[in-house]
Amino acid sequence: MLVDGNTNPEVARLAPAEMKQAIEISANLHTAVTKAYAARALRDLWHDKQIGGQTAGKQVVYHALQEAPNEVTSETFVTLDEHIEKAQGKLSSLQIHKKKVRMELAALHAKPLLSELCRDVDRLGRDQATTRTIWLTMEGNASMPVPVHMTRARAEEDWKHWKKHASSRARICRDLWRRCLDALPGDTAWEELWVWGIMVSFPALRVLIGDYAGISRIRRAPVTPIT
Repeated sequence: MLVDGNTNPEVARLAPAEMKQAIEISANLHTAVTKAYAARALRDLWHDKQIGGQTAGKQVVYHALQEAPNEVTSETFVTLDEHIEKAQGKLSSLQIHKKKVRMELAALHAKPLLSELCRDVDRLGRDQATTRTIWLTMEGNASMPVPVHMTRARAEEDWKHWKKHASSRARICRDLWRRCLDALPGDTAWEELWVWGIMVSFPALRVLIGDYAGISRIRRAPVTPIT
């Protein structure tokens, strides 16, 4: 590179390669740093071994220092394997401990807490006191005389209720005996009809009733089921 007459004398003493690199650095920094200062700074850093440099003829190529790669030996691999095995063993132990803790927590959740038991005991005590108060009140009211008009009204209501049930059952009974008469011969006596009805209703008594004198004919005859 040519240098005109206005060039700094210190810059003129630089080697062409240093001058070129100094010009490039100065241009990249938009001339914020002079070419002479950039060339001198590079050379000082190289001499101080803060950067690297390689000479190729009249050129010096500067570069950043690179750390030597770490050599991985077999001992390093063995150490790493041991650490991995220890970590895996700790992990297995932690997992087993985790399962035990979960089981203990589940057992604790299944058992009621002391505070809950105390609360339930208090509630049961209050319920017992309330029930006893109601029972004493009802016992006291039971000894009190009931008005006559209330007793008579209740009795009439019960009588009407059971009278209705009795009428309904009497009608069902008449219909049942009518069907029985239709299924038996016309010369069957009422006593025999009564025994036959018991035999139909309670088959387990047929053997006992069959020994009764005078009803062997009914016992031998087939029993027609009521439809």
